Amino acid sequence: MAAALAADRDRMGLLLADHPELARELRQARPALVTWAAACGSPAAVEFLAELGFDVNARGRTDVPSDQPWQTALHKAAEDGNLELARTLLRLGADPDVRDQRFGSTPLGWARHFGRPALIELLEPVTHPDTPVTGRAE
Repeated sequence: MAAALAADRDRMGLLLADHPELARELRQARPALVTWAAACGSPAAVEFLAELGFDVNARGRTDVPSDQPWQTALHKAAEDGNLELARTLLRLGADPDVRDQRFGSTPLGWARHFGRPALIELLEPVTHPDTPVTGRAE
């Protein structure tokens, strides 16, 4: 897990050579690891985890390393105003229409709430106009 979060390709390559099922086992054990990588502010780790087959739309917590399904990595990028991370996530297929499970808001709603104009500008054109940006997820 540490090698994946550090985007240490050399170390992970050695680990995978010795344990070919390691990536699958890690995905099963920590399906929302991408959200923790986003909490650490690491576009490189997010990209590496996506290469290992992690779902960039997985919900997890970003205040502690937990798979409790709260928000996506894109929500965290919007909260932090991390434009590079948000661009990376969108390029990797992050869904801007997904609403978090606590507040029922899209990443655009989070960007608006936290006053992140660059993220608002990035997310407005890619968020479906019929998707409510706030309100409980159904």
